[in-house]
Amino acid sequence: MPADRRSTAPFRDLSSTGAKLQVNSVVGISNTFDLSISGVDRQPCKVVWRSLRELGVEFQPKA
Repeated sequence: MPADRRSTAPFRDLSSTGAKLQVNSVVGISNTFDLSISGVDRQPCKVVWRSLRELGVEFQPKA
C-alpha cells in the first residue's frame, strides 16, 4: 500500500512472527508496509504470499 493509504483488514491468523489478513483485493498492496494493530506500535511487514483475497505477512525488525 502506498505510505499515505490506509485500509482495514481482519486478521485470520496472528502469531509472533506474522499474520494472515483478509482483504477485498490484493491488487495495489505493496510488498512491504507498516501494519497498525490496535494498542500496539506499527509493525513493519513483508508480504510472503498472496491469493485473491488473502495475504500472508512476515513481521520485520523495527528500524
